[in-house]
Formats: sequence, C-alpha cells, structure tokens
Amino acid sequence: MSLGPSPTQEQLEKQEYLNMKMKEFLDKGGKIEKIPEGMTGEMYREEKGIKLNKNKNKKRPHKVR
Repeated sequence: MSLGPSPTQEQLEKQEYLNMKMKEFLDKGGKIEKIPEGMTGEMYREEKGIKLNKNKNKKRPHKVR
C-alpha cells in the first residue's frame, strides 16, 4: 500500500541539504521555539521583544537624472 509518490532524487538531496543546515544552526547555539497555539508569529515576536531586520540586504535603485 503506497501513501503517495516516492520522492525524487532532487527532493532527497534538498532534504539532506536542509538537514545539514539545521544541524549547523543548532551547533552554533541556535534554538527552535514553538509558537503557542492561537498566536501569530508577529504577536509572538512582539511579546518576546524580538526585532526583525526587514530588507537588510535590499539595495535601492539609483535615481536617473
């Protein structure tokens, strides 16, 4: 009995890459926190006092005169 299509080699490689990156993150002291049910990510960050650096790497186009 099959539960769905088998993952492709590309999907397996991507999952292996993601697992490696997650291990690096946790090894560097990163932690994973579960957001309580009924709370959005934004509400959680406000409660914890976490600030996001939005558009940190976004470059603005130069004005042409």
